[in-house]
Amino acid sequence: MKSLKILVLNSGSSSIKCQYFIGTESMASLLLERIGEEKSHAEIRYINGKITYEKSIPDHHAALNLIFSMLLETKVLTNIDILTR
Repeated sequence: MKSLKILVLNSGSSSIKCQYFIGTESMASLLLERIGEEKSHAEIRYINGKITYEKSIPDHHAALNLIFSMLLETKVLTNIDILTR
C-alpha cells in the first residue's frame, strides 16, 4: 500500500506555514514571512538541512510557486506533475 502524501498550508495575510508529510512522517516544513513586503523571508527545513532565502515575495501566488520550487530544489518532491493535471 502506498503512503498518503499530504501538504498542509496555513496561510495568513502576510505569511504561509507549510508542512509536507508522507504517511505520518514529516518530510519538510516551510515558512514564508513578510509576503508583499520588499524584503520577504522564506525557509525550508528538511531531512538534509535548512535553506533560507531573503528575497521579495510580492503576493501569495508567488509564495505558492516558491514553496513548490523549494520542495523541488531540495528533492523533497521529485515532480509536481499531479498538480498540473
